[in-house]
Amino acid sequence: MLNAPQQAPASREDYLALVAEVARHARLYYEDAAPEIPDSEYDRLLNLLASAEAEHPQWLQADSPTRRVGSASSRGEHRHEPRLYSLANAYSQEEVADFLKRLGEGLGGNPAPVQGALFHEPVPTVVPCMCELKLDGASLSLIYEQGLLTLAATRGDGETGEVVTEQAGCLANLPRRLALDPPPARLVVRGEVVMEHAAFQALNARRAEAGDRLFANPRNAAAGSLKLLDLDELRSRGLSIYLYDLALLEGQPMPSTQEAQLAWLKLAGLPVFPHARRCVEVAEVQDYCTHWEANRTSLPVDTDGVVIKLDAVPPRLELGWTAKAPRWAVARKFPAQAVATRLMAITWQVGRTGVVTPVAELEPVLVQGSTVGRATLHNEDEIRRKDIRPGMRVWVEKGGEVIPKVTGPAEDPAPWPLPQWPETCPECAHALVREEGEAARRCPNPACPAVRQAAILHFVSRPALDVEGLGEKLVTELIRLGHLRSAADVLHLSLEALLECERMGEKSALNVLSAIEDSRKRPPSRLLFALGLRGVGEKAARTLLRHAATVNRLAALPAEELQGLEGVGPRMAASVEAWFALPENGQLLARLAAGGMDLDQVEPSHASAASDHPLRGRTVVLTGTLSGMERREAQARLEALGAKVSGSVSRLTHLVVAGENAGSKLEKARELQIPVVGEEELMAMLKTNEAEG
Repeated sequence: MLNAPQQAPASREDYLALVAEVARHARLYYEDAAPEIPDSEYDRLLNLLASAEAEHPQWLQADSPTRRVGSASSRGEHRHEPRLYSLANAYSQEEVADFLKRLGEGLGGNPAPVQGALFHEPVPTVVPCMCELKLDGASLSLIYEQGLLTLAATRGDGETGEVVTEQAGCLANLPRRLALDPPPARLVVRGEVVMEHAAFQALNARRAEAGDRLFANPRNAAAGSLKLLDLDELRSRGLSIYLYDLALLEGQPMPSTQEAQLAWLKLAGLPVFPHARRCVEVAEVQDYCTHWEANRTSLPVDTDGVVIKLDAVPPRLELGWTAKAPRWAVARKFPAQAVATRLMAITWQVGRTGVVTPVAELEPVLVQGSTVGRATLHNEDEIRRKDIRPGMRVWVEKGGEVIPKVTGPAEDPAPWPLPQWPETCPECAHALVREEGEAARRCPNPACPAVRQAAILHFVSRPALDVEGLGEKLVTELIRLGHLRSAADVLHLSLEALLECERMGEKSALNVLSAIEDSRKRPPSRLLFALGLRGVGEKAARTLLRHAATVNRLAALPAEELQGLEGVGPRMAASVEAWFALPENGQLLARLAAGGMDLDQVEPSHASAASDHPLRGRTVVLTGTLSGMERREAQARLEALGAKVSGSVSRLTHLVVAGENAGSKLEKARELQIPVVGEEELMAMLKTNEAEG
């Protein structure tokens, strides 16, 4: 800008000219990605504008760039009005047909039946519906007032979400002002924030280079990015949003159909994902679902299904909502997608307990938005059962749409040679052992470098002590430099030691030291799990520490006392007793204590608060993905209420909590007529107890 002002405007005319100029540069930067001036010059102009408004408040324009999204902190909680509901899921064509039939019957219609090709009996012609692709990202609610974006909030529990207005201002395709004149007085819209596959791959490549933890999928990356305080980093990630729901419209008539609402959103300048289609017949709905299930990989973003909604808006009020979901919409979920690729080799990876696990080295292939080159094969028996052989083509899919796995041969195995099983450790060459009754081969050498590295990585992992910043690359470097010989050495790391590592600046090193300090405050059960005792998972660690209260007291308890605890059998009890009896583990505990870990800290117990809770003594099964918390947190909080969390559904199950992508467990619960609740109901149960406690 050649004639950029050097001081605050002296007149209202100069002020309005500066408003227009700064707004133009904001558009060039945020919407067109084509800035004409450096950030420092933009900040200077913005400061001039703010100074003028402070001195002359009567000049202030409602759409001044000083009030734009991202210019001031607005974090906190927001109560959604109206609330955000979940969607009921359909996992088969028959379930979709049942939904459409109920939809017609609920509206009092009795249309003539047609024969659906995939159904066993005639199904009725349905009332008009809109079919839209269900994007797999992070939900966001937006409020526009007088045409200006004033607030953005995450979904949260459906009733209350986190305010992320600044972060929403960094979304590449979201306008701050509606393209309507006049604009509505107030508008509430909902949409999905997504990360395209190319952006996801680039982000993970940068994180791998920096030694940071990788995101499992674009959905997690999008949700995690919305929590960033570093807005420059957020902008660099290239997030987008697509709107699908016009929840509230004041000052203008509400469009009476979903099709018209999508058209209105586009007219307002808001981004709407393409490919929505209005369908009347069952066959049309079915064709839409079948087409996109087969062609979803052609899209630049992840989609995990199709949302089918009653097109007409007024009758939705007649159909209403359940406690969890609208009766006038359903999500047809796509099954996990299998892709065929070549199994180039089977390699062997040594874990923290010495278990040697087979890994499939694959010809890289795109599976649901990310390139997969490796996948677990679990153990030797599993390879034999599936008859998987190096060189052959195999089917690969993502379990829970996250973890790559080989599901079986994609061709006749006969021409391919059987795999060779290792007799010695691939890392230290020590002879492997396979104990009776176990599927795994194990390296018994405690000095094995792979065992040591895996043990340290487990120690700092999120479910253990959660030391943010100590990723695999940094741990490997610290081991090479001699600063990490055991897990306890993590607590003794110094700034000088960290600064010896490549590409480690002082700020990053201080962040790691801060994360280490935080790890000292974790509950004793997290420490016990972090120590990696054989057979002791997160649940068993909580059980043991709730009984023993402290790590030091647990070390003195005999196996006979432990094996009487729920879920702790003779083998685990003996393993715990044996671990604490080893002198080298006593030395490890002493070094942990010297590093600031309180081994006499008492495990938190909520038994008194949960003594009268309805879930106490009940068996609960968690299935699907929870958006508001990790599954391990949900399990811990349920157990704190006295519930028993099981991994399988049976006639002894009292309750099933179904998140997104719930599958066979949900179906079995329905067959057995076991009560099912969603994540919102679970959150309500937990919040009620915590409020009472």
